[in-house]
Amino acid sequence: MIWRESKNHFNDCYFCMVNVMGCKKSDRHLQNYPNLESAIRPVPHCSDLPVAIFTEFLGLYDDEDGAYSEEVNDHDCEYDVDFKVLPRSLLSLTKRN
Repeated sequence: MIWRESKNHFNDCYFCMVNVMGCKKSDRHLQNYPNLESAIRPVPHCSDLPVAIFTEFLGLYDDEDGAYSEEVNDHDCEYDVDFKVLPRSLLSLTKRN
């Protein structure tokens, strides 16, 4: 399956449209699965329809020249937590309740 972002949750959400309540292993072949834009089924390939080959991976590099940089952004760390003290403080909260 090729998964894409759903455009409309009402009629393009694969997980909302498939009812799996009460399904058993023996009834699995009777299940009706919709063919949606957000979940495209695999296509058999032949000489007329070859396998797609990606020549460029978009979004891997931030720079235009293709150089990868590992810069640390201070805005990514929203909380400064001491993880050695955290379990003790959580334990004291549970004892009070």
